[in-house]
Amino acid sequence: MKNKNKQPKFESNTHKIRLGLNLNNFIVNTNISHYPAVYLASGLDLEFPLILRARRIIMMDPIFLEEDNVNKIIQKIHKYDTSGFTHKKISAFHNHFTFNFDFGYGQELVHLDLFAKTYQEFNYLSPIGYIIEFNNDLDHCLYKADLLERLVTNGLIIDNTDSPLKKTSSTIFEKIFYGSNPEKSEERRASNIGLNTIRLEEVPFSIYQKIKNTSKLLSVSQV
Repeated sequence: MKNKNKQPKFESNTHKIRLGLNLNNFIVNTNISHYPAVYLASGLDLEFPLILRARRIIMMDPIFLEEDNVNKIIQKIHKYDTSGFTHKKISAFHNHFTFNFDFGYGQELVHLDLFAKTYQEFNYLSPIGYIIEFNNDLDHCLYKADLLERLVTNGLIIDNTDSPLKKTSSTIFEKIFYGSNPEKSEERRASNIGLNTIRLEEVPFSIYQKIKNTSKLLSVSQV
């Protein structure tokens, strides 16, 4: 069984905004915003994928079984698009929306899917641009091999719990070359499995960019 990950004791919204602003040029230049952002255990947080400029958003949380929570999302959409949004209830577990949002270049169409499911119940087969997961202290994004496999090159992994790549036990090599510097050890481990570690000042999230496909990425728990 995987060890629990410690969740940083920070107020998240400020850090989410700071993260989006700092990653703006990266997101624009890599074109990942046109691939879906899969947001696990999303709650009602529609704003964060929009801060990350995602044009296709998948929010996954069992709370969407309650009509009241779906209506709260509708209220948020209505603030962005008062007349042009659409809503289709595909099943008791799936609501689909389209609405217009201005990312800074004029109105653009956004597709939003709400799934009233857990990650274990979800099966998504298309390429994705982002994997986002907050407030799950049991299972980090890096353990979700099927989503990691579908993440496109340059795609982002964002989690607000401690990364398993920051584990305390270091190899002899790491102790010799990095001493007690856990960040350097984390960067090396990430690089070995095809990830680039992204660090932003005052943003306490685990952030990685997928730079290549490697089978090692799909078995992080063994790294």
